[in-house]
Amino acid sequence: MINPAIAFCYYECLLKIGDRGRFAQEEVRLISLRNTVLLSGQQVDILEDFEDVALNLLKETAKTIGAPDAEDRLVQAFNDDLNQNYIITYFRVS
Repeated sequence: MINPAIAFCYYECLLKIGDRGRFAQEEVRLISLRNTVLLSGQQVDILEDFEDVALNLLKETAKTIGAPDAEDRLVQAFNDDLNQNYIITYFRVS
């Protein structure tokens, strides 16, 4: 089971790598998890709202590479309870 610290670390590590191409690879990989959800018998539409939040944070984090406040923005995203809960739920379900 994933907790907020692990999810935060996932995004933080990508940010520290600093490669926009890696973010794009991760986006493709995460989207491909839909197939796993389908094969497990769950409905993909349940996942979509959570996926949107997780992927949007991935895209927004990629845009902040090299910005002096990049990590602060990531912390702010995870300090939003609703945002954090959607991201955690996404990683738990997928």
